[in-house]
Amino acid sequence: MTDHQPSPSPWRRPADLPARIEGAALRRFLRTRWPQGIERTMAVDGLSFPVLQAGQGPAVVFVHGLGHDLSDWAPLFSRRADKTYIALDLPGFGCADLPLPGAGLSELVAAVAEVVKSLDEAPLLVGSSLGGHVVQLAALSGVPCRGLMLIGPGGYQSKDPEVAAAARQAFSSAMWLARTDAQIRAVNDAIYLDRAAKADALVRRLALPRSELGPRYAATTEQVVGDVFDHLVHERALALPAPVSYVFGARDVIVPRGPVETVAWACGAPVHVVEGAGHVPMVDAPDAVHELLMAFDAECLSDHPAKERAHVGR
Repeated sequence: MTDHQPSPSPWRRPADLPARIEGAALRRFLRTRWPQGIERTMAVDGLSFPVLQAGQGPAVVFVHGLGHDLSDWAPLFSRRADKTYIALDLPGFGCADLPLPGAGLSELVAAVAEVVKSLDEAPLLVGSSLGGHVVQLAALSGVPCRGLMLIGPGGYQSKDPEVAAAARQAFSSAMWLARTDAQIRAVNDAIYLDRAAKADALVRRLALPRSELGPRYAATTEQVVGDVFDHLVHERALALPAPVSYVFGARDVIVPRGPVETVAWACGAPVHVVEGAGHVPMVDAPDAVHELLMAFDAECLSDHPAKERAHVGR
């Protein structure tokens, strides 16, 4: 384990980026965006991935979305109180190992399961977008948790074959690598509302395809998106084994709220809408999201006595 201290970023603006970026330089840059914490390396199926941990108390595990990394949780890490916050880079994203062709959602679920297995208690699982899909699949596969906080979660997409085919085409490796800077900027603008976060994220999004690792990031994205439509959770949400809380940014244009609200109504789960936030409300409105997290986890802890939370993985 090592103590991770954020360092200044070498590339603060798109104009600072070189035309071609070595893989090691990209990884060093991505780490500058991480929150402060204790870093350790874990592995599953031969794939190593970084895990960052901070604080003491009941464990909360944070899982990022497609094309993102653990730095999305930095605003919540800085607000933690009496809890152990744990975030990971999923295999194929951020500073984690890049899977071989054919790896997909199962490797991401296995990584979350490995993190939970290392704990002495069933954690609160918090997932954003793809991460929301991953933590649901993990819980449904038997990974212990005391609750699931799902932020603009995936897994509720249309089952229409034409919709699936269009998504797979849009996220194919060829399309991912062929995106222009203007197209990347447009996607970034749709995800983030906070101006500072938007500018910071844009540099990262522009850096990924310029890296020598770009084709492998693209291959992971293509495989995972393909898997998403084969593992939807619409009809399985009622079987989730722990309390669920859904959170959406009021201006989220990435994940439609309607299908999730239908499932939430059937499950009796709350849907919280965060004003002034887009697809990543923990970045756009961290105070509001952290307040929701603390309130929801208080309910989960009261329903999940300490004796039931203990001795999960050891």
